[in-house]
Amino acid sequence: MNSFVDTSWVKPPQQIGGLDHLGVQAPCIQIYGDLLPGITNQTNRARYYSFYPWLLTEFEKRGWRSDEQLRLMLRRAECLLTLISLTHGHSEEGPQEIHGAAMVGSDILSGAAVKIQQGESLLLSNYAHSDNGPLTRYFAHKYGALGQYYFGTLRDMGILAGESVSKLRIPKETGAALAAIVAKYVPGEKFIETLSNDKVNLALLSNLAPFCSCQLKQAFEEIHLLVALMLKGWPALHPEGEPSAEEILSSKSRSQSLAYICIMANAMNGDKTAFDIGAFRGIGYTVHTHSAQPLPLPSALSDQANKWQAYQRNELLSIALQGLFFSQLKAVELSNLFFANTSELSQWFWTEGFGGKIIISWKGNNADDGLSALARELPNFGEWKSDKHEIQSMKRIGSLTQISGIGQLDILTIISDSLTILAALIYRPENANGYAAYRFPENYLAHYPVNLNSTLSAWRDFVGKKPRAEGLALFTQINCLDAHLQVALRKLRQQSTNTFRFEPREGALAIKAIPQAANTSPRFRQAIRILLDLDLLEENGKLLNATKSGLDFIEAAL
Repeated sequence: MNSFVDTSWVKPPQQIGGLDHLGVQAPCIQIYGDLLPGITNQTNRARYYSFYPWLLTEFEKRGWRSDEQLRLMLRRAECLLTLISLTHGHSEEGPQEIHGAAMVGSDILSGAAVKIQQGESLLLSNYAHSDNGPLTRYFAHKYGALGQYYFGTLRDMGILAGESVSKLRIPKETGAALAAIVAKYVPGEKFIETLSNDKVNLALLSNLAPFCSCQLKQAFEEIHLLVALMLKGWPALHPEGEPSAEEILSSKSRSQSLAYICIMANAMNGDKTAFDIGAFRGIGYTVHTHSAQPLPLPSALSDQANKWQAYQRNELLSIALQGLFFSQLKAVELSNLFFANTSELSQWFWTEGFGGKIIISWKGNNADDGLSALARELPNFGEWKSDKHEIQSMKRIGSLTQISGIGQLDILTIISDSLTILAALIYRPENANGYAAYRFPENYLAHYPVNLNSTLSAWRDFVGKKPRAEGLALFTQINCLDAHLQVALRKLRQQSTNTFRFEPREGALAIKAIPQAANTSPRFRQAIRILLDLDLLEENGKLLNATKSGLDFIEAAL
């Protein structure tokens, strides 16, 4: 009797760096996604919101409907738009950022722009191709940035429609109406002709300068509609339409978050201080200015401010836990000791290891006594520029975990700062509301067991009542070490990717890689760039402040 057995090698899971190793960042991402809908971490410039509807309308006019034509001309168009902005920046005075910053493919195309500025003529196809090999390809996705970044956003905002880029439609009342306004301000025929001819030079790009993002401020009807789009969503283009309750809520959330950012910028301008992501986090968490004064905030924006506070509380928790996770793995790496399991590792860390060196001076018998004492030493809640404030602790943890060859004193600082953050989250009365201002989708947090509710409740209910080393060992075992194993196992099962930073092996845990503590990106940079493009904010040296249009926007958002 013959029998046949088919065998094949089982391919090992792909080893990748991974993100959110503790599963604690997800609530942050959920919250800021709801607070700034229509703006993502990759939608960097306002002009794209109107450029794509105009471009695709022009494609329709010319019958460029096949998938091959769409991909070819779309990729050339994205290259051309970026080259226009980059070369316009070379020819204009002032900061380059208002022209070519964050334009699609600008890193690759900046070299091409220099060549053009020096008098060369180039082919768009040399950069718009889809070949994997050459380093001149401006973008990997076959449908360019529209396919990877903007299509979903524009569809959600009602400007485009369809299942995918290849099957997209341009709604007459919204996308097509916006396209018609754009056409008034740009040399559209010359742009489309250039796509067909493929060849560009400095004179041609100079003639196409009205497409540069900086020129949006001169396109009065277009910028008015884009501002209205950020304020009201697609009904701004189609007043007779009937948006859903969800769409109304989404537009309100976006407009109020943008208005809130404008108010923050004005406050920082009043303190003569640059408004950056650090300031955004400090003000968002405390609702106090750089000079520790209450932020002048209209009552209509208080609910939105409370939701941003919920985001920042989770962000602080995330960094504190990442800092402790980093410190535990780094301590094992430096000790050359072996631990059979996560419980043994965590207990050693808080007794004989670096953690033990921190808590040996704590007063009282249990973990709660020591952490509450730290809370009593915190500066006032609004003094977020104080070196001892939890906002500054978060900043230090992020910086120190990036140091190669980090020393023992730095590790001790990370542990101290992580405990400071936990003390602030648990004991400050200003943090008693936790997530209360924000409503997660049903059962959302059940999928992410490491969160403000679970970790802080566990501390108050039983962890904090244990002897200090025992309590902290249990806390970090559950929320750092075991949480990482659960997250990595889930990614291995669901995505076939190996993100383990340490692995249980025979007789010992093996350290593979130690991740840095990383903040989430709450779309701050993108929001600022769009507000500048729309003339709602203006730059005054290193300062930002709301323009007259920005003040009107704030009033309209209330």
